Amino acid sequence: MKKVCALLIVLVLAISVVPATAFTYETLNIEIDGASVYIPEEYGAVIIVDNRTMVPVRFISEILGFSVAWDNQTQVVMFGNYANSVIVRIGVNMIENIMTREVFEMDAAAMLYDNRTYIPIRFFAYAIGMGVSWDEDTQTVGLYNIAD
Repeated sequence: MKKVCALLIVLVLAISVVPATAFTYETLNIEIDGASVYIPEEYGAVIIVDNRTMVPVRFISEILGFSVAWDNQTQVVMFGNYANSVIVRIGVNMIENIMTREVFEMDAAAMLYDNRTYIPIRFFAYAIGMGVSWDEDTQTVGLYNIAD
């Protein structure tokens, strides 16, 4: 009986120290250079995690014409084009553009959710040299070329 009680105490303590992460689906709009972008359901969705707007890397990369590669063994996603080559590791809050040698510390770690890699949209934009805007009235996240 003492072993059962001890096991229950350990279990309760273990559960209490694991941080709870709140996922919510939000109806947010995304624009890229002023054009509205719709994420089809099979590519994921915009999710809010601890007040961070997270987007599926594959969809947002491919819509910008980037190629995407996933290494399951190292839990690394790579995306890029002729000017950018970006690496993100699941569970790590760093994103690196190896072509420009820029490293950004994200305010939320890259994560797997529903078999997709998600990262904060702000840091996706920073890593590829784009700007980010937020329109509260229309609930729209905008990505735009800084050169424009």
